Amino acid sequence: MSKLIQRIERLGKDTPAPLGFGAATRRKPAPTMVLIASTADANAAAKLQDVSVDGVLYTAENSKGADLAKASSNLKDIPWGIRVASPTADQVRDLVEAGCDFVSLTGLTASLGALQNDELGKFLVVPADMKEEHAHSLEVLPVDAATFADTIALPLNLEGLMKLAAVRGEIGCPFLIPVDGILTAWELECLRDIGVEGIIVDLASTDVEGVTALAKAILELPRRRSRNEPSSPSLPRVTAQTQAGEADDDDDDDYEDGDDDSA
Repeated sequence: MSKLIQRIERLGKDTPAPLGFGAATRRKPAPTMVLIASTADANAAAKLQDVSVDGVLYTAENSKGADLAKASSNLKDIPWGIRVASPTADQVRDLVEAGCDFVSLTGLTASLGALQNDELGKFLVVPADMKEEHAHSLEVLPVDAATFADTIALPLNLEGLMKLAAVRGEIGCPFLIPVDGILTAWELECLRDIGVEGIIVDLASTDVEGVTALAKAILELPRRRSRNEPSSPSLPRVTAQTQAGEADDDDDDDYEDGDDDSA
């Protein structure tokens, strides 16, 4: 199974504490978003060998698997993938043999036979104007996640967040977005809270220091608050209907008392 997809599936899930009577070790909270660096220049990936990214996406569709494998040799255990419009079964096989972990599909003409490989993660690039019925179908298609086609300009405003939330709400699989620039911790938290599972940054517009800062901000995101979780303790409210009901009960009691007296 794709390493990147595994990381996405583990988002927000802490690993169980080790058993035993030894000294308890302090565990870091599980990240709640993934960070992917994209680049059209395969040689630029060498800059990321000491950066905590979850994946590298090569965007030059004419790149060969062997060349990308060589460019990724210094990335250690960071999975890498390639953007491609319509891969063939032979192309997918060659990519997997070269160490490719995932593909980002920019078209819908790829044959189902080419997507049969379970070792490869499949990301489908989706437009903002995608039909509602098509968005709902993604969770039953042989794709693992969706990537937004539009690059999000920063700073992010309320209208932009609302539009993203509307798109995200129609998609039933993990959703990643490309951004142009460095998100603040608050912007990251807002995106995470509407259901965005990952951020894609382009190394052509974001330097290594920026990617490092973004990775640190993601790791330090606060725990996601449940919608049903109250922000502060509150006393139960007494409604007018309840008060009226209690008054009726009191009247009934008085009436019964009166009957007893007359008897």
